[in-house]
Amino acid sequence: MTTPPGPSDDTPPYGFSPPPPPPFYPAYQYPPAQPPRRISVPMVILGPFIYAALNLVIGFLGFLAAAAEGNSRHDASLVLAGTAVLLAVIAFGGGTLLLLSKSPTAKGLGIGLMVGWALVSLFSAGLCTGINPVVYNL
Repeated sequence: MTTPPGPSDDTPPYGFSPPPPPPFYPAYQYPPAQPPRRISVPMVILGPFIYAALNLVIGFLGFLAAAAEGNSRHDASLVLAGTAVLLAVIAFGGGTLLLLSKSPTAKGLGIGLMVGWALVSLFSAGLCTGINPVVYNL
């Protein structure tokens, strides 16, 4: 019968432990959290609908005011141009102000208003936003 092998010669002596970490050694770092949202996608989708509703009301009031001018074609064109400028200021001025805020919801709405202006211009061939010159010849 053979005897089992004894402990090897390179084993540490009894009571030996690894050295402690250096002082002020940083603790285990957990993985970083997800970055905060920068923009609210649902508000980007909702923004064009809000702009379309504003355009419907303000544009209709602009056409009523232009019709109330009577036979003065020049004054009616000025009213329609003012309405177009007001709608552009609401879309781009308001959208820019909302983009400058820190709220992801407000940023999404700002982009949505600008996208809404572009979509209304595209779908109405510029008639509802005043970029089509035919509007001023009515």
